[in-house]
Amino acid sequence: MIRQPSLLKSFFFIRVHRFKKKRKLNKQASQLLFDKTTTVYLVLLLAYTFASMFIFSDTTAMYKDYFIFLEQQAEDVIWVLTIVLPVRSMFHAFREPGVLYSSAEYQLALLPYPRGSIWFLTLLERWLKRLLIYSLIAGVALLLTPLSLSFILTFVATFVMFDIIMAIPQWKLFQQHFAKKMMLFLLAVVLVGVASLLNPLLEPKLIASLLISCIVLVNLFLLPHVFSHINWSKVTEINDYTIWRMPLLAFASKTKFKRPKRYTLFQNSSKNKLPFTTEGQIYNRLWKIYFIKQQAIIFRALGTLFVLIAVLFFVPVWLFYIGIAVMLYVYISIAVSFYADRFSNDVIEVLPWSTKNYANYFSQWMRLGAMLLFIPVLFFYFMHLSWWTPLYILLFWTTYRCVKEVKLMKMAHSLTRKKSVLQVEETIGTVAMVCLSLSGIYPFLTVSSLVLLFLLYKRSSKPIFS
Repeated sequence: MIRQPSLLKSFFFIRVHRFKKKRKLNKQASQLLFDKTTTVYLVLLLAYTFASMFIFSDTTAMYKDYFIFLEQQAEDVIWVLTIVLPVRSMFHAFREPGVLYSSAEYQLALLPYPRGSIWFLTLLERWLKRLLIYSLIAGVALLLTPLSLSFILTFVATFVMFDIIMAIPQWKLFQQHFAKKMMLFLLAVVLVGVASLLNPLLEPKLIASLLISCIVLVNLFLLPHVFSHINWSKVTEINDYTIWRMPLLAFASKTKFKRPKRYTLFQNSSKNKLPFTTEGQIYNRLWKIYFIKQQAIIFRALGTLFVLIAVLFFVPVWLFYIGIAVMLYVYISIAVSFYADRFSNDVIEVLPWSTKNYANYFSQWMRLGAMLLFIPVLFFYFMHLSWWTPLYILLFWTTYRCVKEVKLMKMAHSLTRKKSVLQVEETIGTVAMVCLSLSGIYPFLTVSSLVLLFLLYKRSSKPIFS
């Protein structure tokens, strides 16, 4: 009778050999980067860093009153975390499943071991690693700051709890199509806005308890379907990339680790298999292919702008309007740079093309990104509801239209080497940006949106305001 080794023994066998292989590769990369001289300097640097930690500890003791104030505001900070952490996990679901179930675990499941047990061990490993990281951070904070142990443990417990209760939702959300992910993510943003509106009316503890209860109910609903409709090839490829993406090795060998390109946005869409019936579909498909290739940069840019908007929710109201004006200008500038780059990319560089058609269909994709960024801005407007709110919304949109069309037309003229004078249009765009920035201090400036709207439709026959 053949004796079957235990699952734990096989699981640890994989982990030990993976660790040894990564250690060997990192050792080779270290030998390539560091000689004896640089190693000595590195040791001295680490010793200085260790000594500076104690110097910093003495410095933080001078600001003990500020840390006491921070502890007094702990309830509000925890309330913010209960909102941010679930949204963070949902945002990560666009890129990773949250459970490092790689091809090694998949091959192990082909043996007479239950897949559920292997998956749970992988998840348990992730939780233990996170707990170790949080414990190290908590130990450093306890050593260097006068924060109390109970305060630090509260934060550690909060992070660990959300890592546990958001594991299954992130795993299942990763399997969904991009449109469904975006819809659920926007729904979560809507719920965050509603919770922010209810914050003055209800106790933060009550809202946090309701949120955690809802997530627990979602877990109970998803638990029987954890392994239903799972694209294991997609999961293992992404996790293999995550496991073997070694920054030190990449830096030493001057190579860049790239994510698998087999599973990309819109790739499995049935519409992509249909023949073209109009010329516009060709231009739309060309932009779609380009944005698929640039998805990493696009997600990074949109994520940065989302973080900017999130930070603006905690600043004075008048500063928020300046921030959204900056955000809008940055978004338009980044988008127009993609428009210029498209004509120096792949086959488009040598084929004849229509600037007008490319600009029109590019504007549709730009509008999608602008609407995503406008959703949190819209929540802010409703959180500070007044008689000026409709004009605030109109001013945001007309400013976007004016600035976008001016920049897009300037870029199109530079690509076609046409000489054009757009001083009037640039002045209108600048005035619109100034009005949007100062509307938080002087609400009557929102009346300018009516003038902008009039100019947009009066000159609709011209390309600049098409």
